Amino acid sequence: MKKNTTFSFNNRWLYTYCFYLISLIASAQNLQLLRQASSGGYNSIIASVTDDTGNLYVLGGYNGVLTWGTISLPTAASNESYIAKFDVSGNCLWVKRFGGVSYDIALSGSSIYITGYFSGTINFNTPSAAGSNELTNAAGGGDIFVAKFDTDGNIQWARRAGGTNSYVDMGEGIAATSDAVYVVGYFYGTANFNTPYSAGSNEITSAGGTDGFIAKFDTNGEIQTIQRIGGTGLDYCREIAIKSNEIYVVGDFSETANFNTPSAFGTNELVSAGLTDGFLARYDNTGAIQWLRRFGGVKSDNTPDIALSTNDVYVLGGWGGTSNFNTPSAFGSNEITSASTTYDACIAKFNDAGTFQWAKRAGSTSAATGGSSIFASNNAVFFTGKFSRTINFNTPAATGSNELISAGTVSEDMFVAKYDEAGVFKWAKRGGGAGDDAGYSVTVRNNSLYVLGSFTRTANFNTPSASGSNELTTSTITSYFAKYTTIALPTFSTQPTNESICENGDATLTVVATDASTFQWQIYNGSTYVDLTNINPYNNITTSSLTITSPLNSLDGSMYRCVATSEAGSTNSNPATLTIIANNVAETTNITGQTVLKKAAQNLTATNSITANANVNYSAGKSVLMNAGFQVQSGSVYSAVIQNTCN
Repeated sequence: MKKNTTFSFNNRWLYTYCFYLISLIASAQNLQLLRQASSGGYNSIIASVTDDTGNLYVLGGYNGVLTWGTISLPTAASNESYIAKFDVSGNCLWVKRFGGVSYDIALSGSSIYITGYFSGTINFNTPSAAGSNELTNAAGGGDIFVAKFDTDGNIQWARRAGGTNSYVDMGEGIAATSDAVYVVGYFYGTANFNTPYSAGSNEITSAGGTDGFIAKFDTNGEIQTIQRIGGTGLDYCREIAIKSNEIYVVGDFSETANFNTPSAFGTNELVSAGLTDGFLARYDNTGAIQWLRRFGGVKSDNTPDIALSTNDVYVLGGWGGTSNFNTPSAFGSNEITSASTTYDACIAKFNDAGTFQWAKRAGSTSAATGGSSIFASNNAVFFTGKFSRTINFNTPAATGSNELISAGTVSEDMFVAKYDEAGVFKWAKRGGGAGDDAGYSVTVRNNSLYVLGSFTRTANFNTPSASGSNELTTSTITSYFAKYTTIALPTFSTQPTNESICENGDATLTVVATDASTFQWQIYNGSTYVDLTNINPYNNITTSSLTITSPLNSLDGSMYRCVATSEAGSTNSNPATLTIIANNVAETTNITGQTVLKKAAQNLTATNSITANANVNYSAGKSVLMNAGFQVQSGSVYSAVIQNTCN
């Protein structure tokens, strides 16, 4: 989806349990462009989203001076956030700054929504200017913010939420429709959603520890509803996704969590199997709970992201040991087991009714692994994150196949990978070098896939790792994004075969290719292949079957191939040779020390000589005549056959 679970230089605890997939057919995906920021400090992309025309909006954090293309932001003495817009060619159109730490971005029509947290007073002006477009927290450790921009980068409004205790209240996920904005996160104690802070209304209270929340605003920023999730332990809402009138929320919970507002145990509950489990909750658009699901094992399991397709729900998690996907927890079925003693990544699929479909794991025996972001389409699901050392992607875990090794011995590389809707691994890409590199967000639009995050030192984006091309270089922690095509190069499952035809006969050359949108047949001219045109004797030159009708004898021995093309590029078939058997053949060339077949469609007349050690078969449809002058030396062999010679 659109989320980074950590920013390298803030103080938030890290839970980027990294996920990587070995590329079985990685060459099928083409890298289209690479972009990086330049900075005198540190910066990273946190989340991203694209619009219908392919423009890319990125959310990030920085300190020092940040520059994208020719646009620079004023120096930030401490950590600040930024939002930037890029066109389909990767050109930066604008960059805006604001205070606080950001975590997620959403887009609906011409409106951009963001969420995160802040302390003290922040403003949303570029350059920074106090006195307008400001929020002030409620004197606690940190408050939630929600802000709306238009697609030209102009601030529309900003809202805050939180309490007065010393804890940080956090906005982690955001989703938007044409008439509402939904924010999820967590809070401690009592949090109110008034701007400015005003106790006594629009409040929720946690059941004991940290609880998750779901807040609905209208598009003018007015609070509509607030709901809480949790129990007496530590509970968090991580991300939200919406389709039609269905609202899906994922997060983490411990012990027993109830989903009632206000808190009331005994109904709408989930019980964890261990320290922390993940949850998936579905609501209707009135906020009524439709169903609840839990997943996890005896360790602290986490679920940072969610993605929706037309009929299904995908969750991304980091789980250790053996985890089950039954509600209530029941080991022995619907399980996966990590390879590591710490954590593996897991992707789990449910249908819209909450029925578990499948789960896949990826990990290492020597290092914890996980994932950061997930994006789904109707027939595929994409992931990004980071990995180190050697990781295998077999379910159950099995070393020796489907493995990948990071570029550095202890450093981390980024990944982006694809599964189909049945859970079959399709491909993966990596990027990185000797420093630590990560993918924090992935988004797909119009057959283009964007992976975004941060890198250090020199990172190459080749799979497998190879320096010298497709590289970015920096001296700090720096934002990047890479754009790939999601369309695979065509592959031929059926190649054209050699054809022999009689004079004035017809030939057909056929291929079968997957992922091909167009075809073009070509002929070899002695030095290169050139495109055919639909003129005699050629027909159907831009289809998978080329027809050659009554070709001239001069085309005997011609070589043809088919070029299959997709948006990812082109693939050439193997060549096929056309042999034309003339009706009447007069063989006058002497044959010395060869094994040959001489053919004629009707009559073959021989006046040549055959030397010793030659083996010749004369074949004709009607007659083979040895006329005056024909000689056979001792030790040579020849035969004559009357048969169909045109195949």
